[in-house]
Amino acid sequence: MGGLLVLLSALVALGAMFSLYQSGENEALAAEVMERQKTINGALQLSKFNNQLIRALAGVAAQTNDVQIRTMLAEQGITFEINAPQQSEEEVSSDDDS
Repeated sequence: MGGLLVLLSALVALGAMFSLYQSGENEALAAEVMERQKTINGALQLSKFNNQLIRALAGVAAQTNDVQIRTMLAEQGITFEINAPQQSEEEVSSDDDS
């Protein structure tokens, strides 16, 4: 009977040590996940800034007909078209009269 209690005590002690080990592993994994999430969040913020920068560059290139900016954007796979300015109602009326 005494040997059985010692065996059960040893199993309980092993179970407790395993539980502590797993707890430490879980904390390490949680810390790694948090670091990755920070990286993802930072990338999302940079992505928003990147989109704004691209739009601004494309706008400047379109307004000033800047070939160098247009070429630089095209080299990065970014293309755009310049829409013809819309005519006012007066311009449309005068075009119809001709």
